[in-house]
Amino acid sequence: MGSRGRMLGQTHWSMPDQYDCVDIKNGIKVLKSAENPTHPSLPAVSHTKGTKYISLDKNSNFYQLRIYDYAGHPVVDIDYGVHTPFGHNKTLHVHKWKGSKIHGENTHLYTRKDHKKYGKYLKGLIKDEWIN
Repeated sequence: MGSRGRMLGQTHWSMPDQYDCVDIKNGIKVLKSAENPTHPSLPAVSHTKGTKYISLDKNSNFYQLRIYDYAGHPVVDIDYGVHTPFGHNKTLHVHKWKGSKIHGENTHLYTRKDHKKYGKYLKGLIKDEWIN
């Protein structure tokens, strides 16, 4: 898999980023960038339709869950990090994607309602006190 999920034939000038599966949590692959292993990024596109990927930070703590649709585009990110609309401390929050961009109006703190929907993917990865 290449940069942002592209295959090598789809790139023009540079070699794509590579991602390695380093673990599986709750049936979901935990990916790490082979080129920049200290930065917990995930591919912007997945060639495995309707999949999910997880990234962990350098201390192996939860950083992000990205859920893709059946066209391979991201639809939801659940992140644990600083997001300025919610203050200067780390929060568990949800970003909804619209097309190839995160849709700003649909960013909110992760709630119990979200946990009912996504909690099965995050079991053992997040702390109860992170949920609003």
